[in-house]
Amino acid sequence: MKRLTIVLATLVAFYQGIWAQEETENNQSNFDASVGADIVSAYVWRGQKLGDVSVQPYLTIDWKSLSFEASGSMGFNSDDPREIDLTIGYNIGDFTVALTDYWTTYKYVSSDYFNFRKDETAHVLEINLAYDFDFLSINWYTNILGADGETSNENRAFSSYLSLIAPFEFAKLNWEAELGICPWNTSYYEGDTRFNICDISITAYKDIVITDTFTLPMLGKLGFNLANRDAYFVVGISF
Repeated sequence: MKRLTIVLATLVAFYQGIWAQEETENNQSNFDASVGADIVSAYVWRGQKLGDVSVQPYLTIDWKSLSFEASGSMGFNSDDPREIDLTIGYNIGDFTVALTDYWTTYKYVSSDYFNFRKDETAHVLEINLAYDFDFLSINWYTNILGADGETSNENRAFSSYLSLIAPFEFAKLNWEAELGICPWNTSYYEGDTRFNICDISITAYKDIVITDTFTLPMLGKLGFNLANRDAYFVVGISF
């Protein structure tokens, strides 16, 4: 896990250097930033239920083609899992490459955020390659370091996930149809076969008008996990 620490430190230093240079040259940084939170009836991630009613805050900062996002999840009970995710991304047109450090207390040995020891850490470092065709977005995710799962032979799985998302409009609402695939066996995702369909879902989005100047975004998501023969229906609101 020393490699994970070095990678994250290098990326932070890289960002600090770029931002400092931008400040020096222009005397004013051209950043876009946003902050908010979602409240969801259940925390379902890639077809797996990780928690009950949860608050999921986020903070994003964009500069040109670079982006940084901090997000997380926390339930209302003291024993609910906690999660903090840090993502650095770079996009070229419709292509994006990103690196995410996931940290969660869900099912891991240690809940110590600064514990990077092998077989104890709750951190997972994942790389994401994505391309958006407008009518279809394709995302490929692979764990490269940290608390990855194992194959049925107890080897490191380099757990991967393929997501296909198709947006569309219907009945005056915005929708997304999603297919999530686990291409090979790993204990990181539920399912015990070599090839698993972890998520088939449909999501509807609607803005609830509160006042002339304030709307409340809402979503409803119905999904099925064929790998563990489960189903879920989640609603959420955003602030």
